[in-house]
Amino acid sequence: MKTMQWVLFIGVMLALGAARAAEEKPQFYLGVTREVTQAALGKPKTKIPPGFDGKEMWIYGKAVVTFAGGKVMAWQGFPEKTPLHPPGIRPLQLGATREETAAMLGFPPKARLYTALVIGAKPEGDEEWTYSTGTVVFEDGFLVGWRDIRTQLVSLGDKAPEPKKLDLNSPAKDVIGALGSPPTLTCYVKSGDQLWGYGQELFLLRGGKLVWRGTAQPKTLAERPPLIAENPDGAAPDGEAGPANDQGFINDKEFATFRLAYQPVLDRMLQANPQVANTASFRAMQDCMNQRPWWAITAQADIDDEYASGVDAIEDAYNQYLDERGQ
Repeated sequence: MKTMQWVLFIGVMLALGAARAAEEKPQFYLGVTREVTQAALGKPKTKIPPGFDGKEMWIYGKAVVTFAGGKVMAWQGFPEKTPLHPPGIRPLQLGATREETAAMLGFPPKARLYTALVIGAKPEGDEEWTYSTGTVVFEDGFLVGWRDIRTQLVSLGDKAPEPKKLDLNSPAKDVIGALGSPPTLTCYVKSGDQLWGYGQELFLLRGGKLVWRGTAQPKTLAERPPLIAENPDGAAPDGEAGPANDQGFINDKEFATFRLAYQPVLDRMLQANPQVANTASFRAMQDCMNQRPWWAITAQADIDDEYASGVDAIEDAYNQYLDERGQ
């Protein structure tokens, strides 16, 4: 079990101690100890000692916190409160952090650490948060997928007024245009494959294009999606390169100094026209400058041409920077 290195402040009072509302709450998240949990939530009403499976439970009214090995591995039953957002807010994207997800969806009423997902072979995911509108999945602190999502706060896009016919090699944006954002999505970080689920039909996206479609419960091996095997070193079979090997220009060792030199350019751009912050191209430039995971940047660029243009703009500026330095 991994210790989660992230900060998530409780945004609701959990009905545990309204009298302590003015006090500063300790951090509470998956992986913390009993001591931190009690400091954050108060003394539980009931403690159920470990059973044959080694799991211990603390009861807070309708809420239950489960421990394994002395650390929080799951909880359920906490109140749900989705923060208010202005219309047209940018939905969560693949690669979002836990903090960004909590700011968008609120504190998760149910969460757990786990080692398996529901579709595909060897999927990504070591942690999930469940809301009334669906479940989001994280791997190493980044959003890698979701399940049964029913909110526009988690979306790849909307259906097109005049969708195009889908064939193999159709671009990902055409799949979204025809079917809308997938309610269920698994992103395989090492290979770059994405498995999109629409009810009983699955669509496998590779390199931003549709390479397979079939039922969620294949009858034969031939009907199963041709997922690239994920080797420990991230290399795909037959020498194919996946995102684990392609780290992108933002992870070059020279990019750190470029960021310091180029950030004032983006700051001046934003100061001259604050509305630019709402464009996909500017968000892409900031994602590059903030060194968001490269697999997440490429996944978004595959479905959004304007976002891709922002990535290209930073790459062009970076190459010019290298040329001027004689590298």
